[in-house]
Amino acid sequence: MDLGFTTAVPGLQAEGIAYSPDGRLLKVIESLNRTVTATDTRIDLYIEAAANPNIAVDFSFTPTALGDLATAGTAPLYRLRQADVALRDTQVWDLTQDIVTLDGLRRELPSAQPRRADILRALEHCLDLLDPDDVAGTALAGRASSFTAAR
Repeated sequence: MDLGFTTAVPGLQAEGIAYSPDGRLLKVIESLNRTVTATDTRIDLYIEAAANPNIAVDFSFTPTALGDLATAGTAPLYRLRQADVALRDTQVWDLTQDIVTLDGLRRELPSAQPRRADILRALEHCLDLLDPDDVAGTALAGRASSFTAAR
């Protein structure tokens, strides 16, 4: 979801709450936390959005005329720019998280430490096992064999 906010700062601008049709709170939506996970094949949710004037530009808290109804004007502050629906393959998602995490750990370790080389070999082995034309079908094998060696 993109409620028209800027990703330069978290919150303090266009924010929303996603609700189920029965009024149950599902998730808060803001500039750095934009996804809502559906648990069913039918997607039915409501977004209650708040349009706060962006006074926290680069956290300098600049003055604005938008805080008073007499000077605020009538132009919309934000517009819904994007709402995507995507099917997440959890095996591929988990593989991606493993790769990002292990690569981050590898980069933090001293270059002479053997653990760093072990992680690099495990990542290389994982990528060797992945079929670029069938990542979803080979993700589990890549995770199982490669990351067992890295742990």
